[in-house]
Amino acid sequence: MKSAGSVVFSNLPMLFAIGVAMGMATKEKQVAAISGAVGFFAMHATINAMLQLNGLLAPGALPNGSLGMSVGINSLQMGVFGGVLVGLGVAALHNRFYRIELPATFSFFGGTRFVPIVTALTYVGVGILMFYIWPTIQDGIMHLGGLVNRAGYAGTFIYGFIERALIPFGLHHVFYMPFWQPDWAAPKLLTGSQSLARRTSSLPNWPARTPRSFR
Repeated sequence: MKSAGSVVFSNLPMLFAIGVAMGMATKEKQVAAISGAVGFFAMHATINAMLQLNGLLAPGALPNGSLGMSVGINSLQMGVFGGVLVGLGVAALHNRFYRIELPATFSFFGGTRFVPIVTALTYVGVGILMFYIWPTIQDGIMHLGGLVNRAGYAGTFIYGFIERALIPFGLHHVFYMPFWQPDWAAPKLLTGSQSLARRTSSLPNWPARTPRSFR
C-alpha cells in the first residue's frame, strides 16, 4: 500500500498536467490528456538538457532543493505548479487548434493530431524560458525562508503557515531549506551519532550514554 501510494504522490505534477488539460478542454478530452503528458515531458526534458549544457547538474552547482526528479527526469523542482502550468497551457492550445485544417499536403497532421505536435514545440520553448525564470522564483522563496528564519518566535508561525500553503504546489522543498541547512557558505558533514551524543549528554538529568547508544 505504501509503494502504491508513494508512486501516485511522487508523480502528482504529471497527473495534474494531464488532469487539468483534460478538465479544461471543451472537446476531444482524451487528446488533451495525451497532449498534457507530451507537454510535461517536453518541458522537463528541455530543462534537463539546458542544465546539462550549462553544467548545473553537478553536485553543489545549485542550492539544495533546486533540483528534483520528474518522471525520471532530473529537472528544476517545480512541483505541482509545473503540472498546472502545463495543463492550463495545453488546454488553451487544444481548444484553439483541435479543429485546425492544414493544406492538403499536411492534412494528415491536421485536427486533433496537430495538438500534440504544437504542444511539444511550445513546451520546448517554455522549458527554455523556465530554465532562466524559475531559479529566480526559487531564489525568492529561499530568501523568504531565510527572512522567516531570522524573525524569532513570530517566524515559527509564519514558517508553518507558508510551508503548509506551499505543499499543494510542491514548492515547500525550496522554502524549508534555509531552516534545515542555514550555513550555505560553508556546509559541513557531521557525524550525527557523535554530535547527538555530545549535545544530549551535556543536558541536565540526562542518563549516561555512550556514542554506541545513538547508532
